[in-house]
Amino acid sequence: MFDGRKGLYTELEEYPEGDVTAASILVHWVTSVLTYCNKSDDKMPRILFAATHGDRFSKNIYSDFIFINAIPVCIIDRRRKKKLAVTFQEELTKEFSSHKLHEHILYEKVFFINATDAEDLDIDCLKDTLVDIAFQQSTWGQQMPIVWVPLVLQIADLKGDGNQKATLERKTVTDSFMIPCIVKSTIPRKLWNAATHNRTICIAYHLKEAVVPSALSFKLIGAAISIWPLKVVDSRSCLYIQAAIMDANNSNQLQIHVQGQSIVAYLVNDVSKHFISPDLATTTQECLTLTVGRILQFYRRYFGKQSNQFATDLFEIEVGEVCKSGKCLIPLSNAKKLKFWICKHGIRHETKCLLNWVFDKLMGLFEWRDTTESDQSPATFEKLLKALKAIERQHYLCQVHREDHGLIEKADRRLQDLPSDNLLNTLENLIGDCIVHLGIELGISIVDIRKTMYKFPRDLDGQIHDLLIKWKSNDRVKPTIFWLMVALKRVKAATALNFLKKMYGVE
Repeated sequence: MFDGRKGLYTELEEYPEGDVTAASILVHWVTSVLTYCNKSDDKMPRILFAATHGDRFSKNIYSDFIFINAIPVCIIDRRRKKKLAVTFQEELTKEFSSHKLHEHILYEKVFFINATDAEDLDIDCLKDTLVDIAFQQSTWGQQMPIVWVPLVLQIADLKGDGNQKATLERKTVTDSFMIPCIVKSTIPRKLWNAATHNRTICIAYHLKEAVVPSALSFKLIGAAISIWPLKVVDSRSCLYIQAAIMDANNSNQLQIHVQGQSIVAYLVNDVSKHFISPDLATTTQECLTLTVGRILQFYRRYFGKQSNQFATDLFEIEVGEVCKSGKCLIPLSNAKKLKFWICKHGIRHETKCLLNWVFDKLMGLFEWRDTTESDQSPATFEKLLKALKAIERQHYLCQVHREDHGLIEKADRRLQDLPSDNLLNTLENLIGDCIVHLGIELGISIVDIRKTMYKFPRDLDGQIHDLLIKWKSNDRVKPTIFWLMVALKRVKAATALNFLKKMYGVE
């Protein structure tokens, strides 16, 4: 439903922050409803549109008339109402006809209702249409759970007592609650403009699903501000409608913007994009990629859709820079192959800084070692130490870790057995993202680790499984349950380690 007096594209006065129209609200709710739809032959649910305040265009035909050119005003109003309803129908068709699930939307008639008239014909027509649709549902006549009824009754009782809203009782984690879905202010232009070409790199996630829940932006921003603290400007936290600005560290800020089917993150350095740490950019990208993937998979699983897709199959990743007061992006796969590209504005963009988003922190050291030694120059700790000092990074080259012998003290004869293939198949889903570290701890060569990563480029479980099989096939050291537990402890794979402890009674 929407206010028929103001049309679809008039900014609504009740939203003083601007940019909110009936059309934008309808898009929000249609998308939210259709997010929870499964494919069905009956195309349920169905969505109809109704314009309110039809009384503005209807007058009692038996009341006093004002004649204009011998034509009663009431007739003019009715003609205008009918014409406006047709206009709404055309505008709504244009707005939603490209929607992936547009077959759920009915445009044939926009009901222009007058709630002040008990005999309003459009209201009767709307009720009849809804009843017809209800009869078409496959669940019609089936008994349905009604556990929600007591909650509705309690809310009704609260309203009867004059309580119009629920409150959050503060139990501890704070001075205020951050609730992205009720924020109304838009991001100020001066803060948006802080992301300039010479200080910013950006990464974008283009979601492949045409129907994306509006709540995704709330969940993503909510997750982000639990990791990075919100930036505070003029004593105000920088949380806005589908956007947030956070302090990534003392010299970098992270901006997240949700724009339609895209999520764009900007990493902005105080001085230059060349000073953005690869570790910071990569860690930020990994957190965002993991969060976006998990949110999308949650929606797919929770609402009965196929959930066996990899997270990266649900979205495409692009990287880029700020360009001509906007952003210029290319696919990440292209950025890895190119040193530069020329955008549509004729501007040359280098890819060197952009690849910081996917800098391989562990593999980077091996690449440095192999490259240096291939040039017949030894890769020494002294050179690495000088490099760390040059970028003012704390080093741990001379730190010694004492091995935890807790497992040895608790070990028994069963831990000297070889793990079965079924056990390894179970563990591959419990270990997590630690391919390089796990391979090293299992004694697998860097060459074999690279082969595994190349063989299963987007299959984490496949990579883990391949490493475990290679380790079990190793004839140099007996691959026992005990040494597998030691490796899992070193890579901090707590879930997998606890599973083995419980199975073998090592508590």
